[in-house]
Amino acid sequence: IIYWCGHKKNRIFLTHWDYDHFLNLIPLARNLIQVCWAHRPTYGDSKKSAQKVLMAKIPNCEESEVESDFESKVDWWAPDTSKNLNDSSIVYFKNNVLLPGDSPIQKEKVWSKKLNSISNTRVMILGHHGSHTSTGYELLKNLPHLNFSIASARFAKYKHPHTATLNRLKRFKIPVLKTEDWGNIWF
Repeated sequence: IIYWCGHKKNRIFLTHWDYDHFLNLIPLARNLIQVCWAHRPTYGDSKKSAQKVLMAKIPNCEESEVESDFESKVDWWAPDTSKNLNDSSIVYFKNNVLLPGDSPIQKEKVWSKKLNSISNTRVMILGHHGSHTSTGYELLKNLPHLNFSIASARFAKYKHPHTATLNRLKRFKIPVLKTEDWGNIWF
């Protein structure tokens, strides 16, 4: 990342304060010349691990600065209420790429109707690493142009992506790239 992005302006969009989503953020921020928070969740930011990241003093991006650096605006959705960290996931959609964090199926049913142009999604990072609690049938039904999905490496420990999720994706003829098989996936 430092090789490819070290000379660029880097914006952090965090879906939620679950450790596996930000564990490398502090060393990354220390090694990038220009990095700032474009958007971050508030639910769970009192956790000790989240406080360590916030104490790293990563500055907030100026709103005009964030918008000018991108071809198009980032569309996002955040839940009004949350029961846990996964439930609090902020969902981001930009340049036909969907990043649902660990948002559960019940929340997918809400945000899939609220995000603009979500039907144009071409690439999706699987919700909750492909757990059976995310990437539900209703969501996939609303993504007719989805070319492929990406599962972040979690199989060895949690058996993600789950068989039920893989079966749903197979039904919609959506291939899955797994970071365990491919390593880092750049697109």
